[in-house]
Amino acid sequence: NCAMNVPVSGTMKVKVSVHYNHWVFKSVHVTVVPCPTNDSLLDDAKIRLMLDSIWKLSNGGNPDIDKRSERGFTVYDSVGRLVIRLSPLDTASSPCQTAITEPYPPPGTVLAQFHVHPFTLNDSLPRACEIGKGLKGGQYLKYANSFGGPSEADWNRTSVVPPRPVYAFDKDSIYKAAPGLPMPYDSLTARYNPDLSQIPNYLSTWSRKGPNCTVIKY
Repeated sequence: NCAMNVPVSGTMKVKVSVHYNHWVFKSVHVTVVPCPTNDSLLDDAKIRLMLDSIWKLSNGGNPDIDKRSERGFTVYDSVGRLVIRLSPLDTASSPCQTAITEPYPPPGTVLAQFHVHPFTLNDSLPRACEIGKGLKGGQYLKYANSFGGPSEADWNRTSVVPPRPVYAFDKDSIYKAAPGLPMPYDSLTARYNPDLSQIPNYLSTWSRKGPNCTVIKY
């Protein structure tokens, strides 16, 4: 066996000699993505394009934070073919949450969910994100990765049937929450609380921008 790094997208052709004068020819189209992460979904060219698209749809770069909105999509395996379904805006969509609705019947087996957190660390959050938090005038919540990057709700999404990884990304980083994190039930709040001490065992993180390349455009 031999391996090589392919520098550009295109058709790769291989000519191999078998048993001296018997030649075998093979060709395959290869798509090269910038800043490979070694994550099979993040390094898929179609998913990369979709990540760029939902960042733009989220208005993540808009200086008016009230006009930003979380957007997301679900990825399926349909007999070996990736199928991507964008979730429409709904009444739950806001700068701080969205309902990632999945079509029924599903077009295949769920592989993962992706969505945007349209902020950078320490951004002030809009008032729409503070309902029920008991804040007074002049007080603002800050965007922080209290649960490692994915939110509490994102970790809960990983345990939906069937379990699936949940990818979230903000202006700085991409986060992958893997299924399996212990989340004991709290009867007082009627919530499943992620075990903070175990999060590092289920979390993967990548920078959106490498030294010489970009995973998701700004």
